[in-house]
Amino acid sequence: MMRSKAKVPSSSSALVGVLVGVITASSIVHGFTPLPSPPPSSQVTSSIAVSLYIDPIDATKPASSTPASQQNQNSVPSPKSSGSSSSGSARSVDSVRPKSASPSRRRRRQQPAPTHTIAVESPAEFDAQVRSEADKLVVVRFHSPYCPACKSISVSYDKLVKTSSSEVKFVDVTVMDRNDLIPYGLDVPATPYGQIWYPGAGLVEQSAIPRRQFSKFKKILKWYAKGE
Repeated sequence: MMRSKAKVPSSSSALVGVLVGVITASSIVHGFTPLPSPPPSSQVTSSIAVSLYIDPIDATKPASSTPASQQNQNSVPSPKSSGSSSSGSARSVDSVRPKSASPSRRRRRQQPAPTHTIAVESPAEFDAQVRSEADKLVVVRFHSPYCPACKSISVSYDKLVKTSSSEVKFVDVTVMDRNDLIPYGLDVPATPYGQIWYPGAGLVEQSAIPRRQFSKFKKILKWYAKGE
């Protein structure tokens, strides 16, 4: 009969068993578990080797001596200069700067509207401003916004208003249709049309005042203004 051979524990297994017995006995006696012993030097070396592993792709990149904090600061995009322009960005100062007005525009802007011209819109206002005036000489202009002849004398008429004495009153009546003046008791055959009313005497002069006859109308007005 063959006898079974009993397994003899190896030296390492026996050592582990002894250590477990010692730790268990120490835990029972002192009431705490002692710290484990440090790992062998071979394990330390392997962990260091893993921590020093470098990616082959990163190894090809040049090393940077700039600290990480400074790199983060450098990664912040700097504001673009005001002169640079791109799609969707603000235009340059020269492109948005308003263009200066031409000399002709400046002259037109500098010419103020006549200050002592009165617009009359009803027969009652006409009676109050013209027929009832007892102190001043009154000049009435009948004009229409769609009349080319009225536009041709507008500059000359405005100049006459500004250069005349303050003792002369200028009244404007806008006429859209000849029948509009029936309530006024007036008959104006065409536009532009002018009237001169003398204080105490009433209507003394009236005529059409197209461009070619406007200078004659001014001479008549000056004669009445002097009181001759």
